[in-house]
Amino acid sequence: MALTARTCRGDRGVGATLRVLRGGKGRSTPRRPTARSAQRCRRLFVVASVALLCVTTLGMGRVALTVKATEAAVAAGSLAADIEAERIAIEQLEAYRSALVSPPRIQGLAETSMKMKAAGEIDYIELAVNAPSAAETAADASGARRSDRAEVVADVLTSIMRMTAGEAQVLLVGDAALTSSR
Repeated sequence: MALTARTCRGDRGVGATLRVLRGGKGRSTPRRPTARSAQRCRRLFVVASVALLCVTTLGMGRVALTVKATEAAVAAGSLAADIEAERIAIEQLEAYRSALVSPPRIQGLAETSMKMKAAGEIDYIELAVNAPSAAETAADASGARRSDRAEVVADVLTSIMRMTAGEAQVLLVGDAALTSSR
């Protein structure tokens, strides 16, 4: 496709011409800014700049507070997850401990590793606790010998039983203290 050719004529005088217009009646000439209007514009610019600076500072402060609040929320969530993981670990340890202290397990370990058997007959020893009087203590201290051997054996057994009962009580109280701390 071809375009049609335009011909240019040498008549250049047909275009627009510029002319100078002088101010007269009805026409206003643009005024130059006076010092008062320039000062007012400067004050307006300063006020607008200060307002913009205040708005920017407040916006940045709000963003900073939002960031800190978000960081605190994330940290709290992380701590909650850690606490939950520790609770689960505690429950697993409790289950493992209860499995370790079960009577059938202890009986099996005693039979296999220590070659122990269940007792066929159980005997109990009754302990009659009579505190020695001051006179008896003085008589023992003075070196008086007891004539009856059975009485000496009973005293030895009494002291052993007291020591064993004291140790058992310490173990029970220690175990109770561990249980109550949970």
